[in-house]
Amino acid sequence: MQMFIVVGMPRTGSTLLQTTLAQHPQIKMYGELFHRVKVEREGPHAINEDGSKIFFDEENDDAIDFLRKNVWNEKNSEYGAVGFKLFGERVDCIGTEKLFLRLREAFPSLKFIHIERSDLLACWVSREAAKKTGQWVDASTKDSAGDKKNVNDLRVTANPIALESFFQSYIEVNSFLRSDFFPKANYLHVDYEQLSSEFETVSMSVFDFLGLPQISVQPATRKQRQLSAEEQIQNIEDVRRYFALSKYAFLVSDSRSKNNQLTYSGLHDAAQKLSTDDWIEYVGQSTEREMTLAGVAMPTAPPAEKQAIFHGNSGASAIQSAAPVYKYVLDICRQQNISSIKSLLDFGCGWGRFTRLFVRDVEEAGLIGIDPWAEALQMCREHMPYAAFVRSQFNPPLAFRDGFFDVVFANSIFSHLSESSALAWIEEIARVLRPGGLLIATTHSKHWLTAVKEFQSGERVCQSDWHQAFKNSKVDIANAIDIHKNGEFVFIPTGNGQDNRDYGDSFVPVEYVRKNWGQFLEFVEFVDDPVRFPQATFTLRKTTA
Repeated sequence: MQMFIVVGMPRTGSTLLQTTLAQHPQIKMYGELFHRVKVEREGPHAINEDGSKIFFDEENDDAIDFLRKNVWNEKNSEYGAVGFKLFGERVDCIGTEKLFLRLREAFPSLKFIHIERSDLLACWVSREAAKKTGQWVDASTKDSAGDKKNVNDLRVTANPIALESFFQSYIEVNSFLRSDFFPKANYLHVDYEQLSSEFETVSMSVFDFLGLPQISVQPATRKQRQLSAEEQIQNIEDVRRYFALSKYAFLVSDSRSKNNQLTYSGLHDAAQKLSTDDWIEYVGQSTEREMTLAGVAMPTAPPAEKQAIFHGNSGASAIQSAAPVYKYVLDICRQQNISSIKSLLDFGCGWGRFTRLFVRDVEEAGLIGIDPWAEALQMCREHMPYAAFVRSQFNPPLAFRDGFFDVVFANSIFSHLSESSALAWIEEIARVLRPGGLLIATTHSKHWLTAVKEFQSGERVCQSDWHQAFKNSKVDIANAIDIHKNGEFVFIPTGNGQDNRDYGDSFVPVEYVRKNWGQFLEFVEFVDDPVRFPQATFTLRKTTA
């Protein structure tokens, strides 16, 4: 039996989630066993057993003992999962002091399903309307013509001070529920807006989380209100003026403005709730179909054949192949005491494969991509609206002031630049990095020179035009291998379809990086391990002196 709790706050979709779980034949689902109101605990939320009602008595019962005896007991062991609903505002009441801490300690395998609603203004309106009508679940009725209408679509007046207290309370509780207090393996975040729009997908993920087989279910409740929150609040303009200069201004702005303000921060915050691996998986899925996270649209992707131009693959496999280097960037930043990336330049962003991953890690307004290819920028601007994209030239300078970036990331760029072009760009990148900032980049692995030798000898079959360009190259590869071993720069002018003499394929050894590029940036690390990364990866730092 898997023990679980649905946690959240009122009017955030918990009833929709509760009734969804209750449809699974292997789930025993209880309601608000610790409801604030005693008559609710004794009535609709009581445990019905053998014709009698069992409910929590806050003056005489201990919460943990109550659960062991009546919920997670031998009788319910026939179910695959057993749980109940608990609102965060309930945990400080008599009999439930420090309840989350006690639950975590008493039941180490307990799983927490946290449902959260992004639109807190709509949440407040829903609560106020239900208070007035007394309709908390099904508020539909019929008018004189027999058409259904909703009694909760009534107009309400908001007291801005009370509304501010509501926002503060909900944000504080949900921040705690999203915190590291709960073991990551035992925590699942469910976004109400996503549950509503992608009901089947989210339901299946919840069943997976509980270790149960996936079954087809249907929403057992429906949206109660047809009007928007802004339409229902009679004094909405007064409310907006009150919050205009506060941190809650985005919560009461009109829908279009709200979407604009929440776009990056909403996706950034939601992404940070996921583990790195889960975020990578989610980004990969979003390249193959339209998806949202926390009510914010994920970036889309250009056609597969356009993606493949840059690195030979597309979709989820393209993101997975980028994952090791992406993780390396995060690790090396932490090691070098960059705990928060305020600004990152994706140098040679292509179609935005890496740029979209960094939405999770870079602060708002700090994510920028550059590329000299106009079509690449067009794809980025169409499919990745969460970053700024600037066209660069094939040679410096960059259109950024000195010391602008915390991190410059260049995947498979210094694997294609000639020696003089690479040196010029290193000097320019040093200019735009802040003191302590990092350049994290890749170049071709020394092991790839062996592959080139095999292309030329016919030992290896060419599988692309790129391979064929190596085969047709006039460069003496045996000599190039020796030169590389001696710590010298190797450049093969394959062109790769580019009308640019400085563009080809480059192999830069660690000794060269230290000696030549170390004039401008301090050497940190060089990794040439095909098991870890497809290309050799190096990190340089701008000194603080």
